[in-house]
Amino acid sequence: MKTRKSKHTITPTLKRQARVTVESKRLHRGPKTFDLAGYSQPRDLTYIDATGAEKPIVPGVCFEADDMHLNEPFWIDWPDSADPCAARHGVRAFRAQLIPWIDIGSARFVAYSLVLRYSDAYRAKDIRWAINQVFHSVGVPEVLRFEHGAWEAKDVEEIGADSRLCRITHAQTSKGKFIENRLNHLQKALALDGVHLGRKRGEFEEANKLWLVCRDGRKDPRQHFCSLAEVTSRIDAALAFCNNDPLEGDVYNAARARELYGLDVWNPDDIWHRHVGQHPLRQPTLEESWRVQPEIRVVSVSGGLVSIRCEEFGARYWFFHEELARLGTGWKVKVAFDPADPERGAALINAEPRDGARNRLGLREGEFIGIAEPVDNVPQFSLADRRNAESRDGFDRKSRYQKLCRLLYREISPFGRRQSAAKTTHHIRDGRGNVAEIKQGQQRPAAPESRHAAGASERGGQSTGQRNERKPSKPTRRSNPLFATVDY
Repeated sequence: MKTRKSKHTITPTLKRQARVTVESKRLHRGPKTFDLAGYSQPRDLTYIDATGAEKPIVPGVCFEADDMHLNEPFWIDWPDSADPCAARHGVRAFRAQLIPWIDIGSARFVAYSLVLRYSDAYRAKDIRWAINQVFHSVGVPEVLRFEHGAWEAKDVEEIGADSRLCRITHAQTSKGKFIENRLNHLQKALALDGVHLGRKRGEFEEANKLWLVCRDGRKDPRQHFCSLAEVTSRIDAALAFCNNDPLEGDVYNAARARELYGLDVWNPDDIWHRHVGQHPLRQPTLEESWRVQPEIRVVSVSGGLVSIRCEEFGARYWFFHEELARLGTGWKVKVAFDPADPERGAALINAEPRDGARNRLGLREGEFIGIAEPVDNVPQFSLADRRNAESRDGFDRKSRYQKLCRLLYREISPFGRRQSAAKTTHHIRDGRGNVAEIKQGQQRPAAPESRHAAGASERGGQSTGQRNERKPSKPTRRSNPLFATVDY
């Protein structure tokens, strides 16, 4: 039987008119698809600084970071009765967000962060926490390059507000970030072992079904997935592989490695250590460290302490600094710290306007005050040591605070007079009607006459106060205690 042919034929001219280009198909899918696969401008290993001069990008100049979902799920101990998996098995299955950091000058992965949340999505505070860890463990680069979205949130942009610390720039598209190419290489290295869900939703059907069953608690994740410790060890091995794999391309190649660093191949690890060994990255100063802390709150001083309630961690944190006694209760300060590591202390920054009514010290708004030490809760009382139920650290803090408050109290001078010219008058009462008045810098007055002595004078007798001109003796244990008041 012959194959039936269509009675209609399309001429070559019509076929040519109906043919569309690949770019037209991408535009039909959407502008984002067209931008990602459209025109790409070749780039060199240079940058333009604030003065307009073009400079080479050497290791330590620019760090770039991006996020990626781990394709391999893992389990972690998670005591939470609200989660179905944790309530039944005591563990929870996670698919964490991996935030790797790469140095553009050497193409080396310098650090990474893992973010574990219920929604598997990171926030601006997580980015601040990652920046804080990178600055203190690796060093401070000149420029940070991020994408948009959460990476340009206000909490992140505040770090780049001070150009003395670090500049922040944003790539317009994913093609403008070199880290995208390195992430593809990292994904291949991580896919060599374990259970993988795929880079797209539902890519591997059996693995995704197992993932959903474990999340619901119907199966124990420990029987199918690896632990967090095993995942981190695999990430470390994959990053070590990428950092020691020689690169050969238009930007990173053997010819440039010989020209710039005298090496035969462009090995990211060797390039980094060769340059950073001669030009180490600077560490953030004490005053700069507060700008990259993940938690920053404005609170008022109360009781010689500052306290911050973090709902995310379900805890309240207290911090102490001697300067809080000088500021006084009610003074507003900005407290910057890491709730995950409160033992490192908290930075205190003045939040009172310079011309404010409370700012009697003339502190500039945003002026660094100091690093406050953490304060722990202590038991209500102690049966082992009844003399002092407080901890020794708490007793020392209390002693320092009270001593400084007394010193500041004595420094108060009367309005309109110099401190050296101030005179203090003390009235001492013994609870029986006797009052002694003592003025600093003046001759000590005679002791006041008691009621019995006054009666003896009226009868012509010599009173005890007249025979012994001295101040009242210290009361005995059976007498009432002295009450002292100070008048200025």
